[in-house]
Amino acid sequence: MEAEGRHQALDQSSQARVDPEASLSHNTTGTPVCVMLEPEQRTLLLTGKNYTPWAFWMRGRLLRKGLGVVCSEDEKDSGLTPEKEAEAFDLLLSSMSESTLSRVLSATSARDVWVILRKLYAGSTALAYENEIHQRRYKDGTSIEEHFHSFRLLVAQYRAVGGTMSDVSVALAMLRTFSDSATYKGIITAIRERTWLEELSIDDIESEMLVEARDIDLSNLESGFGASGHPLCPHCGGPIIHQKGAGSSITTKDPKKKTAKFLRLEMSSA
Repeated sequence: MEAEGRHQALDQSSQARVDPEASLSHNTTGTPVCVMLEPEQRTLLLTGKNYTPWAFWMRGRLLRKGLGVVCSEDEKDSGLTPEKEAEAFDLLLSSMSESTLSRVLSATSARDVWVILRKLYAGSTALAYENEIHQRRYKDGTSIEEHFHSFRLLVAQYRAVGGTMSDVSVALAMLRTFSDSATYKGIITAIRERTWLEELSIDDIESEMLVEARDIDLSNLESGFGASGHPLCPHCGGPIIHQKGAGSSITTKDPKKKTAKFLRLEMSSA
């Protein structure tokens, strides 16, 4: 009976998927026009590589339907009624591609499906994110704010799939991202020497790096050179770059690269 029920759920799930074309309408010229689907009609198919966003999306759907126990980290048995169990089972199967469906044929409950998928994809995804965290490097000339923002996003994605790095380990990984930086080598060494390991945090590192970046900007502004070594434009504060071509020299300005100190001076003089 259980096997028959699973096969019926599989058949229902294949019919329940939303046709991608259903989200498109057409105007009088025949041009496709995107139409917002109702929440019940939106379907994100699990392919394996997209496990992180799929798990986040599916958890939301299960919680909204009162089926959050299926994706709970603590409960071993969902304890759902047969009707709720069938609803959760169908909800999971209807959002999986055929290749991933073949991985859960041994499942007898929605909880089994969730656990199997987590073991299959979350572990390898977490390892991939952790490797990227350790390999991430800062490139001189990049905004400190952007660097910390992208690193925090990477850590958040890592922890969303079960990553267990401690806050101290994350802070140490952040310090290592500056190992190839000539600009911030001094401040990174100072942070390592004066901070107790257990007190190290990514928030404190970011605060000190932002102060250091502003000091460097001010020093470069006073000397007339940017962090890249190029002279600064007196009008926009961006670096003046000399591009050498075939027997010629072209001077260009990048007005988007204004330093924080230059902007404040510009505003105070206005």
